[in-house]
Amino acid sequence: MNGLKENGIVGVDDLFKLEREELEFDRENDIVRGSKENNPDEGSVVNPEDNPGNGGSRKSDDEGGTGDVVINPENKDDIDSGSDGNRSDDIKNIAYHRIINELCKRNVLSDLRDIRFQAEDGSEVGFDDIDMSDDDSFVDMLSTIITNQRESMLQDKIDVGSISEFTKKLIQADKAGANVLDILKQYDRINAPLENLNPEDKQDQLKIIRHYVNMLGLPKDEADEFYNGIVSKGDDYIEAKAVKYKSELDKKMNDLIEERTKAAEEKKKRDADDFKQYKKALKTAIQNQYQLSENMVAKAMDFVLGASKSNPSITKLNDKVRIMLTTPDLAPDLIMFLMDPDEFVRQKSNKKVSDEKKKIYRMISSTKRDRSKAPVDDQGNEIRGTAFEEIALKE
Repeated sequence: MNGLKENGIVGVDDLFKLEREELEFDRENDIVRGSKENNPDEGSVVNPEDNPGNGGSRKSDDEGGTGDVVINPENKDDIDSGSDGNRSDDIKNIAYHRIINELCKRNVLSDLRDIRFQAEDGSEVGFDDIDMSDDDSFVDMLSTIITNQRESMLQDKIDVGSISEFTKKLIQADKAGANVLDILKQYDRINAPLENLNPEDKQDQLKIIRHYVNMLGLPKDEADEFYNGIVSKGDDYIEAKAVKYKSELDKKMNDLIEERTKAAEEKKKRDADDFKQYKKALKTAIQNQYQLSENMVAKAMDFVLGASKSNPSITKLNDKVRIMLTTPDLAPDLIMFLMDPDEFVRQKSNKKVSDEKKKIYRMISSTKRDRSKAPVDDQGNEIRGTAFEEIALKE
């Protein structure tokens, strides 16, 4: 960079002799570099020959360099692999381990701290002891981790492609909040007897027809007569009826699932709307009946609706009620309040008044009196005819 001078200034004669990279400069860096050249004691660099362990390198001014030392042990591109191949491999190994560790910290890969890997000699080693000094070993290691992680994630998952249409519909009904147990009971009654029957087999055709007739709810005599009338019309008629009846029963089951799913979805929507209205009405009632700050109102709402930490399946309120009912010393207050709120308040008020009276009595009894003076009445006149020591509180 012979033509480019300090701070990017170039002579006119040298302007058209510059390479492309020489035209790019950073004014701030040039100023700093110029400052260092003028003040060699400030920001001086360590000579790698004085400290060979730092892994740095220097190019002399005669070789076209600036004389600055470049020390970057974490960047493999800054290491002269030709002069120190082992050093370059060590740095690659460290860099690859650091990359995978960073991916684990960000939850891209699973935690590898307690996982053991099999080495080429058959021994088990930890992740930090695995050799990843070249690109191929790093890629192989990363591929192994990702493959094992994918298999672990799919281990307990359902293969949707392999399940029946009925099961898929049952899953959708469950998500909607339908009573799956009731649907299964209906399935056992309607479709289960047909599961292993083949509409093309003569004996199975008769079983399908018999099941369909039984599903009609006719008296036994009428059901038998209906069944025998179908059977008496020949094989072709029997086959046609068996196919038709099986299709009708399948449709009946599908319609039932769709109906239950739709009803559950509508109920869920109504419940969500009702809950929203309840929250609004509850908050208004709390604010109207008690003078509370917004912070206290929020705490009250969270107490009623928030999930309990010890039992997330119930609210904090329900958990508190459970604790009070199972604690003999706490249960009476809750029982009395729920059974008769007015009586609860009356007794609590009477107890509070009684406690205050006792407190005042104890305070008066413990107060020191000046017994050298006679007692006085409400107007401040001295009470005569009664000795001070004879005055006592009446029960």
